[in-house]
Amino acid sequence: PFFDSEKNYGSIQRKTKKKKDSSWKSLLKIAAIFAVIAVSYFAFFNDSQTSIQTLAANTETVVLPDHSVVELNAETSIKYSEENWDENRSIKLEGEAFFKVEKGSKFEVETSAGTVRVLGTQFNIKQRKDYFEVVCFEGLVEVETDEKTLKLSPGKMFRIHQSEIQTGHTFQPKPTWLNGKSSFESVAFEEVLAELERQYAVEVKITNPTINQEDHFTGSFVHNDLEAALKSISLPFGLEYTINGNEVILK
Repeated sequence: PFFDSEKNYGSIQRKTKKKKDSSWKSLLKIAAIFAVIAVSYFAFFNDSQTSIQTLAANTETVVLPDHSVVELNAETSIKYSEENWDENRSIKLEGEAFFKVEKGSKFEVETSAGTVRVLGTQFNIKQRKDYFEVVCFEGLVEVETDEKTLKLSPGKMFRIHQSEIQTGHTFQPKPTWLNGKSSFESVAFEEVLAELERQYAVEVKITNPTINQEDHFTGSFVHNDLEAALKSISLPFGLEYTINGNEVILK
């Protein structure tokens, strides 16, 4: 029978074009969906997180969105969300920091060792390895750990070192490290040495195995004179020291 090749060729072309257009539109829809998912994923997991970190021998002052102030000691980091700050005043802390909190909704500081909650006050938190300490200077502070939950009034201190809980008090109006001095009240000598390393960016080595680093130290050292600092912590234990670049040897 008669076959109109041109007419049939045109019909095939039109059908093929429709299929191509339909496939391309489907691909555009899928791409748009993935774009929305990617944006949502980024927004959800980043949540405008602000991260600030100090290096050894450095400190920094951070003003939060509500004008609360955080003073970061050496080798300290904080994370918080600026976008949701009004609804959730929460900070994650690693290291040591002094807080001056403006009155308002609940203010929370999370560390790996415990959580501190306040409404408006001044307090210091130190969280280093096996060491966790909270000192209240103004207002009222609630400290929650796996071992204990308690409230601290001005001048009260709470400390956990290697699972040992201690409470005490301070007569200082604020942490001495804000004025360039590290002070200790019955603190293990190993923690004193660790703080010296952070403040001066040095490495301390002990050549005498008879030194007991668990012995407690009460005293202080300055942050602007390594020689003076070493004398302050070595003389009470009858130790000698040598300085070799960034290395300090105690014997």
